[in-house]
Amino acid sequence: MPECFSRASRTLLHSGSPTKTFGDDRQSLKENRMQVSDLKKHIRDIPNFPKPGVIFKDITPLLKNGEALQVVCDELVKRFEKESIQQVVGIESRGFIFSPMIAYKLGTGFVPVRKKGKLPHEVERVSYTLEYGEDFLEIHRDAISKGDRV
Repeated sequence: MPECFSRASRTLLHSGSPTKTFGDDRQSLKENRMQVSDLKKHIRDIPNFPKPGVIFKDITPLLKNGEALQVVCDELVKRFEKESIQQVVGIESRGFIFSPMIAYKLGTGFVPVRKKGKLPHEVERVSYTLEYGEDFLEIHRDAISKGDRV
């Protein structure tokens, strides 16, 4: 078993508070809520990834911190909760992490936008450029209806 999984299982098995409930955690988070300004410390820079000269913003430390993840999702939802959105579009791959959670909180659907060749049905395609090249994004043609608020 990889070390990170082994550590995680030991932490879960020996946390010392097996009777703590999810509701207790939520109350604790509300009392000691992390601020949006604290989120940057949970994003690390990875220089020269995926190519030399690029600084990759690694969000995995943010994702593993339940409080930070909750603050990010709550703040994103706040920005759009009064907009009568009908679909939340998420672009591969970080958008696949946050968008379904936001769609759930807003009570809407989630529409994935993927890299070229990953969707099985008829698609619309657009190209884009990055600091290290060009790529394509695709969406199913029937994913969004005329007049949908996205």
